[in-house]
Amino acid sequence: MAVSLKAPQDGDSVNVMSEINVTPFIDVMLVLLIIFMVAAPLATVSIKLDLPPAQAPKDQNKKPTFLSV
Repeated sequence: MAVSLKAPQDGDSVNVMSEINVTPFIDVMLVLLIIFMVAAPLATVSIKLDLPPAQAPKDQNKKPTFLSV
C-alpha cells in the first residue's frame, strides 16, 4: 500500500494506492517452475543393482518371544 509522504494542503485528501502489482510475483513463480522442471529429472538417478531374490524366513512356525520391562 503506497501513501504520499507530503503534508496534505488545504482541500487535498490523502490518496492511498491500494492495488497490488502481481507481475514480479508471476515472474518469480515462472522462474521457480522452470528450475523445478529442470531439477526434477536430475533428482531421479537410476542405478542398476543386481539384488538377490527374496527368501522367506526358515523358522516361520516358532512361537513369538515376548519381553516385558
